[in-house]
Amino acid sequence: LPIYVSPADIPTEVLEREQAILTETIAAEPKNAKKPPHILEKIVSGRMRKYYEEVCVLQQSHMTVEDNPKIDKYLQGLGLELVAFERLSIA
Repeated sequence: LPIYVSPADIPTEVLEREQAILTETIAAEPKNAKKPPHILEKIVSGRMRKYYEEVCVLQQSHMTVEDNPKIDKYLQGLGLELVAFERLSIA
């Protein structure tokens, strides 16, 4: 479920913590033991993109449009900008 509008809205300390966790996790995996640091950085970068897709509404795929463009690209095509959102839950 998205928490933020875009990656720019994520607090620095949250990003740093998430990146540190991913870096430790990836480095600890046996299959990554012999990979050079620049490859590990690319893996972390890819996982951070996945993190953004989970927590940022603009980075999520549009489910009802062909080719599932990201929400930000879809809105740009319409000339719109999302500045805030509110999540509602029905119990």
